[in-house]
This record gives sequence, structure tokens and C-alpha cells, in this order.
Amino acid sequence: MSSYARLVLRLLLAGIFLYAGIVKMGASEGFFLTLLPFATFIPEWGLWIVATGLPYVEVMAGVLLLIPATARIGAALVCILCCVFIVTILVALANGIVVACGCFGREEDEIPSRGKMLAVVVRNLFIFCSSAWIVNNYNLLSIKDKITLFVKNMIQTGKSHVKAKK
Repeated sequence: MSSYARLVLRLLLAGIFLYAGIVKMGASEGFFLTLLPFATFIPEWGLWIVATGLPYVEVMAGVLLLIPATARIGAALVCILCCVFIVTILVALANGIVVACGCFGREEDEIPSRGKMLAVVVRNLFIFCSSAWIVNNYNLLSIKDKITLFVKNMIQTGKSHVKAKK
């Protein structure tokens, strides 16, 4: 993938997480109400921590994605968030809990459904895969190349030490 396409993907993911976090920052009580159905398997105090803390984590992920030097860290954070979101939604569905997403704040007019929740899982899988691609392919040497360079440096360092001892 070209560096231009990589930049566009990074900016798109950053925009999604910045928007989601900023919207929820201004409405943490509303977001908490959206999360209340999860209280059957997450304690209410945990929901309050999620409602007040998650928006800041999402904004941090978005900012990290915007900065080239920290893009991999931001993408890794997005991967972790997506895993948590996917598992939470699937556990809710397995327990017969059908809720509105709340991904971009509290959508009061949204009618929750299993189909919408499964669509959110698919969306999060796509975001996860995109972020994982950034983590693994963001202008980095492969592990094999890193090991090869490390071994070459060790050999050269060893040769220079041997010459110094003679």
C-alpha cells in the first residue's frame, strides 16, 4: 500500500476515534445511561469508569494516530479497544441484551436491535484489521530484517573487539 493510502487510513481512523471520544466527553451521563443494560455483567461502578474514562482513551488513540512517530502506538490502542468492544457486544448478545451502540454518544432516537449490534461488531472488526495493518506495516523493518541487522552488528562488534585485543 502506498504511503498516501496509509496516511489516509491513519487520518480516517484518527477522525473516527477523535469524534467518538469528543462526543462522549460532553455527554458522559448520557453515555452512562446507554451502558446501563450492561450492568448485568459489568458492575455499575465499572460502567461509570467506562463512561467517564473511555472518551479520553479514544481521543488519546486519535491523537496518537495523527502523529507519525506514535501512529503504531495509537493503532495498537485502537486494536485493544476494538477487541474490548467486540467481546462486550458479543457477551451482551449471548446474554440476550440488546442495546443501542452508544459508539458516538447516546443516540436517543436509535432503536436497538441484534442486527445493528452485529453490524457494530463487523464495523469494529474492519477497524481492528485496519489498525492491525498499521501496527504491522507502518514503515518498519520486518522482524527477520531486525534480527539480521542485530546479528550483523553483533558480528561487527565482535570483530572490532578482537582487532582491539591484538
